[in-house]
Formats: sequence, structure tokens, C-alpha cells
Amino acid sequence: MGDDINDFESMQAINSAGGITIAPQNATRRIKGIAQTTTTKSGGNGAIREFAEMILDARGQDESTFPPG
Repeated sequence: MGDDINDFESMQAINSAGGITIAPQNATRRIKGIAQTTTTKSGGNGAIREFAEMILDARGQDESTFPPG
């Protein structure tokens, strides 16, 4: 996940290697332009949590599959 110009080269490399890139809603336009997906939440306001839930959903899991604590 990246949100600003300093993340651009890393995100390009991740895209080239077949990885997943994501940007929070409040990322710069340039970063959003290369991110494969953008969260609906801003950085600092739930973007990481939203991404984690995307991963769990893709795996067919939810928080209840993990032990507490």
C-alpha cells in the first residue's frame, strides 16, 4: 500500500512482479493511477483494516476464524 510519490517506484516494481498494489482513498493521483485498487477509506482512517478485510474475503475467511487476542 502506498499513498505518495515516494512509493511510486516500489509500486511499479510490485506491479511488474505480479504483486498487488493498493492505495488509500486520499493517495495522490499518480499513486492511484498505478494502484490496482483503491480503498474507500483514507490512510489513518481505516484503509489498512479495509485492505485486510479484502484479503480475508478473498480467502473466504472473516475475523471469527481467528482466535481472540
